[in-house]
Amino acid sequence: TDSAGSGAVVTTNLTSQPDSGQSNPGCTTYFMQRQVFADTISQPQTLWFTGVGAFNNMNVSTPTKESDAITRALTGRQVNEIRHLVPVGTSMLIMTSGAEWRCWPGPNSSALTPGACFTLPQTAHGSSHVPPIQAGNDVLFVQEKGSRVRALRFDAIQDQYQSFDM
Repeated sequence: TDSAGSGAVVTTNLTSQPDSGQSNPGCTTYFMQRQVFADTISQPQTLWFTGVGAFNNMNVSTPTKESDAITRALTGRQVNEIRHLVPVGTSMLIMTSGAEWRCWPGPNSSALTPGACFTLPQTAHGSSHVPPIQAGNDVLFVQEKGSRVRALRFDAIQDQYQSFDM
């Protein structure tokens, strides 16, 4: 109330401060008709998938529909920065600073949905900031600390990616 006693009320208008880039993704790609975002400063191990075919739609329904947006966090023993997302066939390789992960719909589905979105660690070498490249069936990447070039190749017998020192 103002000090003159007129009965006027001063209302402050508080707005939220910018997050200083805390929620801006560090990497993105397209995978199975969805855009994928990852690696924010506040959530370095989280993946956000848009709705199917709608690259600006992050809506989720109740109950959940198969075309809804998906959020997944990599759950490992360490918190590692997601550095690269590499779509390879029916899988997407998630290259972090401490390990390489596979994201895919799983063995019983051909479409990536909120109920069929699996993430599993494949190898534990870690990827540098140098972008990986695809060479035939291999994904070549520079190992964390820049000491080695490695190749990731899918092994159908073991149903996982194997790493080879190049």
